Amino acid sequence: MRAGSYKNIVGIFALTTIIVLGMLVILFGGSQSIFTKQYPINIKFPSVVVGVQTGQSVTLNGVRVGQTSKIGFWDPNDVRAGIRVVTQIDSEYDIPQGATVNVAASVIGFGKPAIMINVVGLESATPLPRDGTGVVLGNMINPLDQMLPPDMQKNLVGSLEGVRQLSEALKPVAENLNNLLIQRDMQAVDANQAVANIATLVQRFDLSLKNLNVLLADTENVNNIKATLANARVMSERGIEVMTKLDNLGEQGAAMATDATGLIRDMRASVDKLSGALSEINKLAVSMNDTKGTVGLLMNDNRLYEELVLSAKRLSAALDELRAAMEVMKKEGVRLKM
Repeated sequence: MRAGSYKNIVGIFALTTIIVLGMLVILFGGSQSIFTKQYPINIKFPSVVVGVQTGQSVTLNGVRVGQTSKIGFWDPNDVRAGIRVVTQIDSEYDIPQGATVNVAASVIGFGKPAIMINVVGLESATPLPRDGTGVVLGNMINPLDQMLPPDMQKNLVGSLEGVRQLSEALKPVAENLNNLLIQRDMQAVDANQAVANIATLVQRFDLSLKNLNVLLADTENVNNIKATLANARVMSERGIEVMTKLDNLGEQGAAMATDATGLIRDMRASVDKLSGALSEINKLAVSMNDTKGTVGLLMNDNRLYEELVLSAKRLSAALDELRAAMEVMKKEGVRLKM
């Protein structure tokens, strides 16, 4: 094969490849407008719009209906009038009056933002004109709104505000805690030149442990502590014995109290009987003192007393005579049988 023919084949192959690649770019790169009839619709953004480029797809309910063709200021003489994005919408789709366009920027900052036409609730609206005068309002969606719904954002803001208020409220507490933990000299605290805090408390506790360690390091002190503990154990055992004896004594005391109660009951009965007897004696004494009664007359009559004395004398004389007779009879040997 000649060199010229080889070069021609290579050139034809390269040209074909370029044409195929161009068609693929047109077909899959959002430039189907070459084969589709379209009409312009203007999107007005009141302020900034980020990431939108020409040739970018425009979707309606997730379906591609056109692409952007031009981006610039709404009024070149007044940059504050907003941004104009001209789109070419496929003629088979009608965009109703009142539709809006939402541009969702990429959350991670890479890639083209999605351009979405919103027609919710506009089923019976009149379509926009296709002569290039149709305008829809554009809105740049905040990346945060894409991740969190507005209601959730409000709740989150409220929670953050609560955290802020809590942090403000805890600030004095943190300052007080810092005052408690700050390093202070114990000598200044002892001299009332500073207020004691946790740091000084830890210092004193450390000093106490050191002193205790020194105390326990002495063998004599350890032996004294052991002896003290042994004495305490003996005292506790003796205390248990004493408590046991006291318990037994209490039981004996209860029995003695029971016996004493019975004795007191018997004494009370005897006293009652004695009181009755004394009452009777009192009545007898009253009746004897009464001169109107028989006993009183006998006790108060002098003649009865004289007669009783005379009778006693006579009885005594009779007994003397009987004794003399008995003496005589005994001397004479007379025996009497009774």
